[in-house]
Amino acid sequence: MRNILLVFAFLLVACKTEKKKKEALPISKNPVFEINHAKGFSMEKTGDLTVLKISSPWPNSESSFSYVLIPKSKMAMMTLNVEDYDAIIATPVDNIVVTSTTHIPALEALGILDKLSGFPDTQYISSEKARRLIDDGKIKELGNNEALNTEMVIELNPEVVVGFSINSENKAYKTLQRSNIPVVYNGDWTEETPLGKAEWIKFFAPFFGLEEQSKAHIMK
Repeated sequence: MRNILLVFAFLLVACKTEKKKKEALPISKNPVFEINHAKGFSMEKTGDLTVLKISSPWPNSESSFSYVLIPKSKMAMMTLNVEDYDAIIATPVDNIVVTSTTHIPALEALGILDKLSGFPDTQYISSEKARRLIDDGKIKELGNNEALNTEMVIELNPEVVVGFSINSENKAYKTLQRSNIPVVYNGDWTEETPLGKAEWIKFFAPFFGLEEQSKAHIMK
């Protein structure tokens, strides 16, 4: 009888110890990419995934968009429900098209203007570095944003197009999406403060794996 009680006591202690061990395991939390000034977008990282949410793509928008960015090295191992996101983009991006002059300073500050392959209405770009790339034929003219030359964009085959729009009715963007070219809306121009506008550099950073570099360009 004594032996049975000793065995029971040992098992009871062992169970309690195991329970304590399980409770002591750290609970991992999804780190949030901090946005201090901009109101129109948010970003969070979950493991290898970066989820980018655009709540203000244009003024008084009733639409919001959600995009997921996945490292190219992890793409084959990921299983996602495509219906949960408006676009899935493999990173880092080597070929990008942007559509607003407000996008150019962010690319220049991050040192990735050489990734820009096309732009509508290039005559409105004032950046000296970008103008040299245009003159060298490295940034192609794509018409104008409301009537984007989709054939040229498809020929350039960018990994992502960063769209600027006043509503959801841009037919060119829909054509590109049907051609499996992701279109991601950028609403930096809807911000009400200079710091809010400037913080959209953080929007561009994860497409190129430059999150840490982007922080250096924004005041806390």
